[in-house]
Amino acid sequence: FVLTWHDSSGPLVTDAPQVLDTLRQLPASSVQIGSIQGYNQYTNGLGDTLDYIRALRPSVFVPSHHDNWLPPVSAPAAAYEPRLREAVASLPNSPEVRMLVDPTDYLRPSLLAFDLTTR
Repeated sequence: FVLTWHDSSGPLVTDAPQVLDTLRQLPASSVQIGSIQGYNQYTNGLGDTLDYIRALRPSVFVPSHHDNWLPPVSAPAAAYEPRLREAVASLPNSPEVRMLVDPTDYLRPSLLAFDLTTR
């Protein structure tokens, strides 16, 4: 079982391509928990999120850091979900997306329960 996690980042492709090279050398992730919002979101959208997914090759992707951090400029997690799912589905070997949305999903621990004996 391989768990990876990352917070806000980017732009990786232009400013830190060596990070992606290093991530590609890791074993494929069973579960990747990764930020989908950050200060560079306005310039590259979901670019960093998709770059991380391509590099880490997770079976399950759990979006994080998707709070409404600067209303009305930013939006709550539920507003990002359709576009995120569409973007992730466009990837080859796309992972399962397990989106947690305030407040109800945080009361459903089964969303983040995993069998540690499988990949």
